[in-house]
Amino acid sequence: MKKRKVRKNQAVNEEDNKPHTQANDLSYDENQGFGNWLWSSEGVTCMRLFVITNSIVMFMTMTWPHVTDVMEIISSYFTEQQN
Repeated sequence: MKKRKVRKNQAVNEEDNKPHTQANDLSYDENQGFGNWLWSSEGVTCMRLFVITNSIVMFMTMTWPHVTDVMEIISSYFTEQQN
């Protein structure tokens, strides 16, 4: 926190002079469009669906080669026993 000196050696915080804005304090003009939709209940629901779907896709992408190897081993085991 920076301080600057004023007359008679008084210290004043420069951050106190700046207006503080939070996400809830933004006017409608500053929080419209995609951001406004994303903060709605429909947007949050769609984002949850996206995250779950993306996790499944990434998991399957990373594990697909191993899954095919396991399936080949299992199929070869059952085909050898039948003969």
